[in-house]
Amino acid sequence: KWVKMFFVSGGLLGTGVVLLKYTTPNEEQMLAKMSPAMREEYLNTKDARLAANQELLRQIEVSAKSARPAWQMAEI
Repeated sequence: KWVKMFFVSGGLLGTGVVLLKYTTPNEEQMLAKMSPAMREEYLNTKDARLAANQELLRQIEVSAKSARPAWQMAEI
């Protein structure tokens, strides 16, 4: 019973991973399917989104190094 459940679970997880890999478009495919106006807006705001993401990562690093609880780190 356990062996069968192990293989069925592994098969389901493997199927999910394969489906995710082959059905999710990469950035180039996504850009190719966008309208020209959306593509231009996406490319124009890309640097701002990357900068915001870097700032978020910096705040996470500061929070991780602090001894204070997460709910007290709002003033960073």
